[in-house]
Amino acid sequence: MMPEMDGFAFLDQIALNAAWRQLPVVVITAKTLTEEERQVLTQRTRQVIAKGASTLTELAAAVSAVTARPKVAAATA
Repeated sequence: MMPEMDGFAFLDQIALNAAWRQLPVVVITAKTLTEEERQVLTQRTRQVIAKGASTLTELAAAVSAVTARPKVAAATA
């Protein structure tokens, strides 16, 4: 829960701006999600992580995965 909006409203705001629609979003939540909420988040984000159930290593791996640049094949001469 964020001070001025929840995560679903945040995702709605991202969807309104064409330049932001491709931003990779990783959700970190302490909320017990309903099946419907989980489906919405699964469709609109890269990953959903439950606070307390995930380690910092798992969080770092998720952030690393969405921010990694594609590897470029080396040119052969």
